Amino acid sequence: MTTAPQSFTQLRMALYAKLVQYQWTSLLLLLLKQQPARRLLRIIFVMLLERCKEPHLT
Repeated sequence: MTTAPQSFTQLRMALYAKLVQYQWTSLLLLLLKQQPARRLLRIIFVMLLERCKEPHLT
């Protein structure tokens, strides 16, 4: 097996996306339980919004 098939790469990317998504949700839940972390949560939320507003290259 010298070259990885395309499906394997796509599967790996999908798994990585799921992992990142799970880590984000668990991190957000963990932050929501702590009162002092609301400021940090707001900063992260603003960063995510700024990243989403960036024009995607087509």
